[in-house]
Amino acid sequence: PLLMRPIIGKPDILIGDILQYIGLAGVILAIISLNRSFGIVPANRGIKKNGMYKIVRHPLYLTYTITLLGFLINNINALNALIFIIATYFQVFRIVKEEEFLSIDDEYLEYIQKTKWRMIPFVF
Repeated sequence: PLLMRPIIGKPDILIGDILQYIGLAGVILAIISLNRSFGIVPANRGIKKNGMYKIVRHPLYLTYTITLLGFLINNINALNALIFIIATYFQVFRIVKEEEFLSIDDEYLEYIQKTKWRMIPFVF
């Protein structure tokens, strides 16, 4: 995502700005919900079930994607679109791998039953 570049001289589109603000606020809330469980490498740091984690199992990935989508809307070109698609693919891949890792924990399996959606409510 850091390879995405702004388009110079093109005015921002309101929906793109709104999505970026919503995404940024969501990232902050998701990190606060994680508290000290935030990490780069998959590990079972305890199953989070509160805050945004009541809605979807991976709210941080959702909010990253919302932020990138807002940026893409305001800076649409082929390279940015390709980077967005690749980044989203890897987010989904990471979700699947993390859930494979966490599924050995009975508490996580119980959490999956209560929080049905991985990243996007009613979709995925």
